[in-house]
Amino acid sequence: MNNPLCICIPTHNRINKLRKSISHHAKLCIRHNLLLVVSDNASSDQTRELLVKLKEQYEWFDFIIQPKNIGPDANFNFVLKMGLKTGADYLWLVGDDDLIQPDALQTILKRLCVESPDLMIVNTRNQVKKELPSSYTSPSNLLKDLSWHTTFISSLIFGAEAAIHGIKGNNLSRNFGHVFGVFTFLADQPIINVSWEQKISITTIRLDNSLPSWFGSILDIFVSNWIKTINCLPSEYSDEDKRIAIRSLWSQSSILNPKTIVFLIFRSDINLKEFLSKKPELKLVIGSQWFYFLIPAFLVPKFLSRKIAKFALNLYLKKRSNESSNFGKL
Repeated sequence: MNNPLCICIPTHNRINKLRKSISHHAKLCIRHNLLLVVSDNASSDQTRELLVKLKEQYEWFDFIIQPKNIGPDANFNFVLKMGLKTGADYLWLVGDDDLIQPDALQTILKRLCVESPDLMIVNTRNQVKKELPSSYTSPSNLLKDLSWHTTFISSLIFGAEAAIHGIKGNNLSRNFGHVFGVFTFLADQPIINVSWEQKISITTIRLDNSLPSWFGSILDIFVSNWIKTINCLPSEYSDEDKRIAIRSLWSQSSILNPKTIVFLIFRSDINLKEFLSKKPELKLVIGSQWFYFLIPAFLVPKFLSRKIAKFALNLYLKKRSNESSNFGKL
């Protein structure tokens, strides 16, 4: 029997999340005849010992330990290539802190078998709320509707050709090699067949009360580097397509919005000089009106702004905790 899907997990120094991930996905692999591979990006914790033990336990599992840290994009690429070698029909790039929803997986496997897409993009908790077409044959429409969502690596299920093309970074931008790779690949195809799964298919593991590691660098990553990534895409995408894609990240995301910028200002993660230096880029992603509306946030007294930021953070962490608890009851 062919293996319909290989779950491909890149990881680095997150053994507790990885352990929970593999424990969860092991049940799915056994139930649905799936494979699972891990590329460890030279972790310094006990990840190696965990992976060796798992390899002894499960015949459908494989891993590799990188001799040195090769960076996230290269590690994403490497684990996809591992998946290709298994001969599985499709490769799901899943972050080490993300869990596939068991009820959604059955639907996804059926659709992959029937539709044979080049690529499938799946919904994740608190992400795409707008109802979208179940399939795309136009790269431009896909870019405008879902490029912002593909920043989340676990939304991507690769067919073999897309996986061979892999993660393609560019010289001008970091952080979004998977987005650049996917949409460069699609632009090169005479005909595309991309499936969209509206049903929530992924939940993120919440094991601590810390913010994501990238949170304090939002302006560099999700403003400057995002704009560069989209603008570097091939000319098959029009300037208007790219403009819509750039703005969609900030108009559609539940995290990336002007409220988050206020939160970072109140935490002193963004200073006025840095904010003003990114004026052209910020006006592009959130609009001129919001840019000027945010400037007074820098004038709020520090003792008050820090209290507000602390209150907002507690609300956010409580919400995250509730999401994880509810997932565990499914």
